[in-house]
Amino acid sequence: MMIRAYNWGLGGFLVVILFAQVFGIFYTSVNSKQYLSFGQSPLNGLHSIDGYNDEPYSDRMIACVLHGHQYKPIQLNEALASSKSVVVDVASVAINGYRVCSRDQIQLESLAYTRYASVCNDLSSTLEGIFNSCTMLGYNVARDTLRIVDDVESSTMKLLINSLPVLIMPFWDNGIYARYAIPGWDGRKYNNEDESSTILYAIRTRGKNPGVDWAPWWGGKNGWYEDPSGMKWYSYMGSADPQLTYGIRLRHFDTMTNLELDCKSAECNPSLRTESWGVSVSFTEVTEMVNSIAASNGHRFGLFLFEALQIRSVISKYSIDILVSNMSLGLLLFRWSISIVAFQESVKAGVTEPTVLGIGCLSSSRCFSCLPLMLLPRLKTTFAAFFTVGCQFEGEQKAMAEAWFVIYPAIGEFLLFYFSLLSLVAKLSSRRMSDVLFGPTMVFFYLMHNLRFSLAQTGWFEFDGRIATVVSSEAFEKMALLDFFTTDAALRMNGNTKSLFLTKIIVLGLNLISFFWAKRSIPHSTTILEVEKSVAIQACNVGGLGRPFSYHQNYAISRRSRKCLAFCNNDTAG
Repeated sequence: MMIRAYNWGLGGFLVVILFAQVFGIFYTSVNSKQYLSFGQSPLNGLHSIDGYNDEPYSDRMIACVLHGHQYKPIQLNEALASSKSVVVDVASVAINGYRVCSRDQIQLESLAYTRYASVCNDLSSTLEGIFNSCTMLGYNVARDTLRIVDDVESSTMKLLINSLPVLIMPFWDNGIYARYAIPGWDGRKYNNEDESSTILYAIRTRGKNPGVDWAPWWGGKNGWYEDPSGMKWYSYMGSADPQLTYGIRLRHFDTMTNLELDCKSAECNPSLRTESWGVSVSFTEVTEMVNSIAASNGHRFGLFLFEALQIRSVISKYSIDILVSNMSLGLLLFRWSISIVAFQESVKAGVTEPTVLGIGCLSSSRCFSCLPLMLLPRLKTTFAAFFTVGCQFEGEQKAMAEAWFVIYPAIGEFLLFYFSLLSLVAKLSSRRMSDVLFGPTMVFFYLMHNLRFSLAQTGWFEFDGRIATVVSSEAFEKMALLDFFTTDAALRMNGNTKSLFLTKIIVLGLNLISFFWAKRSIPHSTTILEVEKSVAIQACNVGGLGRPFSYHQNYAISRRSRKCLAFCNNDTAG
């Protein structure tokens, strides 16, 4: 009974996850609600910060510089190295700039450039209103141009000629969402998370909450706080928490009217973000509650907490390549189900013993042998989705990670592709390897992605829970399938998180143990065993998948169960 349940359970589970893609035909939008929490409470004190999100790296930052009659976005590294920058201080006397962490690793991608071209235009048109809001809040901001101190320990300040005095600070590399800083003449900086006509300003309240004194870092020198020992601290705080858990609240200003909005009414809308992966998948999240706290000494040590309550919506489109893949997989799964039915008939008749009938019973069928070719139109997407498994992304790849009706079918497709290749290699080398790990491997990757939020919060890996997208949707479209085998594309699709990547490779590699453990040659027999007749394949004389003990036993079999499967097998191995 247990073996029968396993056979049908494994087959049924594979059918469900593979054809979850068809869900997109009838339901184009799926909504969910998720609570996220990464990092530690600031009440716990300073700690080492995993990951690289939120850090003000110079190659991540964007400046708006005048080109002709329009302000255009330019990568801060490029601006600092160009003739548009002028050294104005080398003795660390001036305090009215903004300090960044020096880094030169990434290039500004076209999607980010397009996004911030619009942002620069919005900032230039609302700049006067932003200045007025800063004045209302008590800030004396620099209104002429942007000044930058280009490293944590640097004493050199550079002025960017013909630039807006606003530094765009994406949360992650090539991210299309950012905060905005305007340096002040007194060393403080003005922070905002919205480039539109609404200004969001975070204020720490004192005396109303026992946790409000956890970080005394507001202002200082060049936008960073400097403690008495000379240690420099970058800090950012943002909150939309009605409970004021950490003593932070937001004030909203309309830069068009210079009026503060009453957030107790419907005037203040929750934060909304949209990400897309190609034209087939888009993802929207509305944040109802958030606490975002980051403070670092420029070397990933300090405070970090991000917690949010989000409403998520994934929108998908069904495409022709999915249809082609589903047709080939449908034939394969039909063949498997018929094999299970035929074998159960022989078990009921008492002519053979129950055994696990895994994916190995398909190793001699043409549809299984040709599966890699049938999956080829969608194979690049399948590989991308598989290496997205288990990753809690920020950026464009988040759209794919959240589309469960893309990820879960891709797990099944990838493993069927993988095992079909193993079967082919086993046949060529006359080995008969076990298929017993197919089911556990599939379930492992399914759980790995289903529990990605919990994994992200464990601290077991080298990131803070949120993995920045490394391969943009545009870059993926230009990528070839061969890149997964000849370059580090697989690791980059995994967000460059080596621990998660190695976990996947090790689990896949475990399936090779049975291949190398198998005998190098298969002894030929002139007699076809009855169990082979029941599933209409000659399995024990050739290499391939499947090594159940039934292959070594010979039973008589009923004529009815033999006929049940013979019609759907067009070839025999041997």
